[in-house]
Amino acid sequence: PTVAVHQARFGSFALFLLGGTGGIILTLAVARSLAHWPVAANPLTFIGRYTLLLLATHLTLFSIIKGITVFLLHRPRTLYDSTVASLGLVAAALMLSVPLILLVRRFMPALAGLKHRSNR
Repeated sequence: PTVAVHQARFGSFALFLLGGTGGIILTLAVARSLAHWPVAANPLTFIGRYTLLLLATHLTLFSIIKGITVFLLHRPRTLYDSTVASLGLVAAALMLSVPLILLVRRFMPALAGLKHRSNR
């Protein structure tokens, strides 16, 4: 049995837990090593500060990107069944999130958990 969370196939419970634990350990190890490189740490810190906003908007961004690729670029709907295309979708959503975050910070800071700056 295989575990493919992005396809809602969880397979064996033991494999699912083992894969999840391994993924967490790998993510922590990569994060610790990237923390020493400002080139990588600064963008990740920026994204990390606004994860709640990303959580609230990522599915909408995915739908917009998929709609553009399927209906405007005439790509097959099965395009995102591959891991590489799914990672491209995530990268595109993150790139679209940056201007969204900047707009929210400027015009609706309360949505980003920031205090409203007065015009003094």
